[in-house]
Amino acid sequence: MKNLLSMGGACKAVTALLSTLIISIQLFAQDAFSVIRDVSMSGQDSSKVINTDNLFRKFVLGSNIKDADDGTIMRFVRCGVGRVPDITTAELPTFSWMTSSSEKKQMQAKFLKEVKAGTEYLFGLPATEKQTNIYRTLAYTANLMITASGKKDIVFWTDLVEASSAWNSYQYFNVPQKLLEDHDKIVQSLESDMMMPDLSGFTITFIIPGDREEVLWLSRFWTKYLQSKGAVVQVRTSY
Repeated sequence: MKNLLSMGGACKAVTALLSTLIISIQLFAQDAFSVIRDVSMSGQDSSKVINTDNLFRKFVLGSNIKDADDGTIMRFVRCGVGRVPDITTAELPTFSWMTSSSEKKQMQAKFLKEVKAGTEYLFGLPATEKQTNIYRTLAYTANLMITASGKKDIVFWTDLVEASSAWNSYQYFNVPQKLLEDHDKIVQSLESDMMMPDLSGFTITFIIPGDREEVLWLSRFWTKYLQSKGAVVQVRTSY
């Protein structure tokens, strides 16, 4: 009887140890990066001069994904007419203490190959679509990234012009200053279509063409809105 009890206690101890190991693996920081490109006709200026080899190197160096031990998932997202965007994914699993050096190198090489292929695919797409679902694309992508416990970075090549059934920003082009005056009304329209998640912990960087007045006002609108959801927002004219 005592042997049975001791065996039962040992089984419980092993189960507890396995549970602890599983939880510790789950708690490893996973970084999430999403690269979004606007493939509408209006957005073609935001990414018309792109060297994909240089861009790939910047992704690798900027995110330190080449030498990362923690899991990393990178998504390449097409923003256009689709309510649900097309997404290509590259994923580097979290390395455990049992992962050998040769296994790490193999997985890193596979991941980098997928990142390069995703970069070339996304920036090789023609910018020919007649609508732009900027809001839905951001909301959908953010929801996919929300469970990541490490970095949550989005880089979005776009002219920021929303042209969808949720909102048509072209109506503000004659008086772009009204974008900020009508901010709350526009947000209500967007969020009635689809809710944006809490963006605390996210960094969102827009790469925009810098020579159009309406785009500058749109950048102020989107910055104000996304900051209100908790994101750190950056607007640049190059990456």
